[in-house]
Amino acid sequence: MTASASGEIADRAICWCAFLRGVNTGGSPLKMKDVCQVFENLGLESVQSVLASGNILYKSAQTAAELRPRLEQALSGAFGSPASLHLRDLTTIRRLREACTFQPSSDQHIYLLLADPGYASRLEDAFSDLPAGSSGSIQLLGDNMFWQVEKGKTLDTPFSKKIARAEFRDHLTTRNINTLDKILAKGCP
Repeated sequence: MTASASGEIADRAICWCAFLRGVNTGGSPLKMKDVCQVFENLGLESVQSVLASGNILYKSAQTAAELRPRLEQALSGAFGSPASLHLRDLTTIRRLREACTFQPSSDQHIYLLLADPGYASRLEDAFSDLPAGSSGSIQLLGDNMFWQVEKGKTLDTPFSKKIARAEFRDHLTTRNINTLDKILAKGCP
């Protein structure tokens, strides 16, 4: 690749965040430097992690549809277990955060559920089938959903039990809004 072509690719590169599902929870320990190395081995630029929960910032001119299967395959091969992740560009993450209508509260958690295309509406339907007030509140934003729930109740609500089922679990990952704020504060690598 010529210097000019390399410069053109760098100019088209945008900032992304990969949200890995199930990292460092329930016996799946991964070192973020090792995860970042997998991203770098695929030629992604300016790779860095945010927290130890599988949030990887990087730059690429490739689309999420191009990168997701390659990343999942590379991560699965590197760590010997199936990998699942969701990709969002930093601009989308910022827009989502700004669109969240839930206000921080000392007695409430706010989570972002990042879902595969079409699954957020299924999540909304699953939530709507529950008794009112049993699982907090939701806000649907495209293929993403914010969920506000009482602290200490996150894993005990009927909604959390529904989304733990394979029909949902394998198609989404969840992040606390504080994690989004840390990702946005770190910004584009």
